[in-house]
Amino acid sequence: LVDQGSDGGSGAGSLPLMGVMCVMLKVAVSCYCAVLSEKYLKAFSDMPLYAKISGLATTWAMASLLMSSMEPQVQQEGFFAHWDGMTCLVALSFTVKTISTMYLLQALDSLQKNIGEALAVIVIYVSQVTLPGLGKSFELSVFLLAVLVVALVKTYLISPKVGAAKAKKQSLHAPAQDTKLVSLNSRGTALMQNIGIDTMTCEVAEALPSGVFYGMLGGVHPVCGNTHPSSPNHCELMLLSHPPVTPRDIEASKGCFENAAVKAAPFLPSQ
Repeated sequence: LVDQGSDGGSGAGSLPLMGVMCVMLKVAVSCYCAVLSEKYLKAFSDMPLYAKISGLATTWAMASLLMSSMEPQVQQEGFFAHWDGMTCLVALSFTVKTISTMYLLQALDSLQKNIGEALAVIVIYVSQVTLPGLGKSFELSVFLLAVLVVALVKTYLISPKVGAAKAKKQSLHAPAQDTKLVSLNSRGTALMQNIGIDTMTCEVAEALPSGVFYGMLGGVHPVCGNTHPSSPNHCELMLLSHPPVTPRDIEASKGCFENAAVKAAPFLPSQ
């Protein structure tokens, strides 16, 4: 399509519009199917990959057989008419290509898959030009268009990462905010108690950031917290320092500083 009419034809009049429409339809369907395949391959992550490929391939095979059976030549001569070694080689290559594409979608995404297909077109074109006996002449415009497709898709992949990295950096340096405490329980989870670490569980009015965070309990006591993975309004807190022992506590312990440190009055409610 790049050099249509370069041999002295009518130029635009010789452009096969039906062929262009079929190619565009193929690209649109291929991209849409790649997105759907990526969605279900990653949604059913507990299933082995060969089971997911088998489920998808069964549907593809049934649809292909149904469409090929509508061809008049297939109905007259049979499905395997005129098959030879080259036909079997093409079928085998498409099988390998489909399985490798599924592995690529499982590990990466549909955009990376389309980049791989565009790179494969470049490799095939270079092979046709360089290998002897194929009789293919090098055309710079065709080669540059293939490279342009790969560059545009790769640029699209790179551009969202700049905004995402900036948003992540801003979230890491977000200013501290006051959060209203709804309830507090001085008894932490059983897991932390078993390993000998005293923690507290609490509920707040607003959602907390995911993961580990630091804050001040009551504006006085520094704490390290861990937000509950399924409930952002609940967290587990661990004190980073303990309140000092007052002189009154020392007098109550009859001058024994060690006992006073042990019997220090609790500053947190039991519930």
